[in-house]
Amino acid sequence: MLCSAADHLAIGGPEAVWYGLDFVPALWLLLLALISMGALWFLGHRRIAMIGAFLSLGYFLAFGDISPTPLTSLWNGRAASGRVLSVSALNVRYYSEGFREVMDAIRTMNADVVLLSENTMDSTQVSELPSLLPNYKYCPGHQNSTAILSRLPLLSFQEIDLPSHEASLSGGNDVAEMSSHPHRSFTHAQVLFQNMPVNVISIRFIAGRPKDHTWEENVKWGKYLIAEQGAEVAAFPGYLAGLRGPIVFGGDLNAPPRSKTLKPLEAIAHDAYLSDHFWGDLTFRTEFPTLRLDYLFGMNGAVPVRSRVVRVVVSDHFPVSAEFRLDEQPERMVSQRIN
Repeated sequence: MLCSAADHLAIGGPEAVWYGLDFVPALWLLLLALISMGALWFLGHRRIAMIGAFLSLGYFLAFGDISPTPLTSLWNGRAASGRVLSVSALNVRYYSEGFREVMDAIRTMNADVVLLSENTMDSTQVSELPSLLPNYKYCPGHQNSTAILSRLPLLSFQEIDLPSHEASLSGGNDVAEMSSHPHRSFTHAQVLFQNMPVNVISIRFIAGRPKDHTWEENVKWGKYLIAEQGAEVAAFPGYLAGLRGPIVFGGDLNAPPRSKTLKPLEAIAHDAYLSDHFWGDLTFRTEFPTLRLDYLFGMNGAVPVRSRVVRVVVSDHFPVSAEFRLDEQPERMVSQRIN
């Protein structure tokens, strides 16, 4: 916990031996610590156990996936009447659980906009979309990347390159060969919601597996992922700064809350799930969830008022859904929030 806290506080920098420990969820460390303190208690070391338990709880309060925002929202009436846009995000895991099953889940979620990650929809599946989702327009990025489904009028759509390179979704990856791969990307659509242009962005930060299971390759690949996610999250807010009007973005961000990857985004945007929950729910591994990796964020006048994790099994991720109130006057321009 001390090493993780040092990493959270950016003590030592990239050369520190604890660099990257902020990717270990604080809840995991809290549970391990409480088990250890319980053992000390039953062994008769009760004073040490009590001190350790209080320190562990303090660590979790400082760096855990929790927020007092729901109380603030209730006090300020955040869920008051207004124009409410519904958005869902789902890592479809290259439709490994079935294409029609994913489409059925999307239809049931009934969101205005759906952000897809790990999208591998082929031409045959695209031809089926009008019958499966008759009210949605399909806006894809390149294969294996992200896509957007919208039942709102589409004003514009574009795919934006990230500085990182494509990693295999299912196989191993060699760090030495990554620079020869195509650039990764995210997708951006501007939709019209009740006469207001709204920016919706589907993004997935890099992840993947090392080329083999040796300790050396695992460490090398882990350091590579942290560096590449850092480059992605350094570039992404700069793109947001050039946009006007409300912005909703999200997807499978492949990083736990409060980590190096998420902190810059948490600083400029509202985490939708923590807007009406005290702690983040787990979204990854539907059989036995262990991590929160899937997010929706709102900024620049898109204020989350309700959110949920959708307990439907069509991937190894649960979908996340949220509703956003769109203020007539954006709370602040993006560039002001970043500065």
